[in-house]
Amino acid sequence: MGIGLLLRHRYWNVLLARRIHFFWAFLFLNSLALTYSQLILTRQQVAQFESDLHPGVGYLKESYDPALARLSSLEKLLTYTDSLQRKQPNVSYPVLLSWTIRRKFYHGFSYYDTHNNPLASLIARTLGSDLHAIVLPDDILQHPNAGCSQQAIVFMAALRQRGFTVRNVGFYEPIQGGHYALEVLYNGSWHYFDTDFEPSFELLNRAGRPSMGALLADTTFLQQVYRGRMEPQRIRALFSSYRIGDVNPDPAPRARLFQLTTKGLMYVGWLVILALWLMTTKISVWITAPLFKHLHIRRRARLRVRLVLYARKAVALGS
Repeated sequence: MGIGLLLRHRYWNVLLARRIHFFWAFLFLNSLALTYSQLILTRQQVAQFESDLHPGVGYLKESYDPALARLSSLEKLLTYTDSLQRKQPNVSYPVLLSWTIRRKFYHGFSYYDTHNNPLASLIARTLGSDLHAIVLPDDILQHPNAGCSQQAIVFMAALRQRGFTVRNVGFYEPIQGGHYALEVLYNGSWHYFDTDFEPSFELLNRAGRPSMGALLADTTFLQQVYRGRMEPQRIRALFSSYRIGDVNPDPAPRARLFQLTTKGLMYVGWLVILALWLMTTKISVWITAPLFKHLHIRRRARLRVRLVLYARKAVALGS
């Protein structure tokens, strides 16, 4: 290989190494910016941002209370419900908690977006999936809106922290769509709760919060508690397709893992990128080192040639 061709080859290697550095520097600075945005955007700011959103006309028919936007974590939700329990010791804890969740949310799924988890939002939208539909209880509580499954996740997590046994009740009908509710075990029997569709709170409490089986056995009562919340044909369609889930399940494990990972990367992703950058730097040194070595050899060879020429001139002048 000629000297010119060799130098040209080494030049492109150096150029490639520099472009790699620019690429990692770009990723590193962007990851730092994302981490900074997460640090300055506190949970209270997120909750305030979401509570300022107009919930739409549908919430006017719900029990939604904007004042409960302050219950932006599972701990705050439980503390508030504990205070209600102390004031009303004769009311069962799940009943008080369900009433709180009914007033905390209006119906509508909450998603991660650019202001709370941009990485999850970007990946989910790119893949065309709903992995950015929030399944982490504390993050769901930072929003004023939640879908049926999200309200069930919050309800389930809170009850399990207070030692209750729960199981989900799933509904699916191809035309009418799906729905999620819960059954809670206390006083020796199962009791049905639906915080999202909000069946009549008074009628269910007066009946002692019957189980799913008891509701299905009395279809007239079932129609009464959901009157004004669902059309009779949808009630029949959904409740004919119900399925009792596992006891104390782990809801949405894949989405949970995805969201925990992306949230973690939002805070420490810059460290990962920095480590990869340093590894790439070492590789680039291996690429460019032969070029510098070759240039050093050429400089030494030129110096030797000059010394030989000077010596010849000195000999010629002396003679």
